[in-house]
This record gives sequence, C-alpha cells and structure tokens, in this order.
Amino acid sequence: MHELAIAHDIMTAAIEQLETTRAERIQQIHCRIGCLAGIDIQALEFCFPFVIKGSTLEGAKLVITQEPAQGECPACKTLSEIHDFFEPCSACGHWPLQLTGGHDMLLTSIDFVLDES
Repeated sequence: MHELAIAHDIMTAAIEQLETTRAERIQQIHCRIGCLAGIDIQALEFCFPFVIKGSTLEGAKLVITQEPAQGECPACKTLSEIHDFFEPCSACGHWPLQLTGGHDMLLTSIDFVLDES
C-alpha cells in the first residue's frame, strides 16, 4: 500500500510550504492524479486523515482531481484519451502509444488560512 507513503509525502510537502508563509494552517491541499499513475485514490483519501493526525495539517482536506491519460500514436500522430496501457490508437489501430499525460501525480495548490494578527 504505497498510498500511505504518498500521503506522508503530501503532508511533508504541505508542511514545508506552510512554514514559508505567515499562514496559521492549511485548509485544503489540491492534487491532480493521472488515471494511469498506479495510485488507488480511495486508499489515498482513506489514509490521509490518519497520516496528518496530530500534525500541523490536522483537519486539512485533500482534494483530488483525476486526470485522464493521453497517448500519441507514433504512426499517425493522433492524440487519444486512453484508459489503459494496452489501448491502441483510436485512428489507425497502431500500438503502443507514447504516453503524453495522465501517468503522474502533481500537488497543484494549497489553500492557506492566514494568521489575522
């Protein structure tokens, strides 16, 4: 279950960002995860509250957007949305496609709550 390690890495990155601001706390952490990233989003959402419990992030919400995968056909240069690694080109049937997106994870933004004092 590498989602536990991913949740910990998200927490670490968010705390590092929090420490560079005058913010009091973090309200939300936004991530974009590709559908071919090999990450179980439900498992990540499940374990995140347990990972941040007792930390300065306790109570923060993890907001995940799933990104579709895209592949480019090396034969005809068509870009296609794909759902697995074995999907052929939608235009000419060539396989394999060159992945151009949807196979990674990115921490896209953090919503801080500013210290009013």
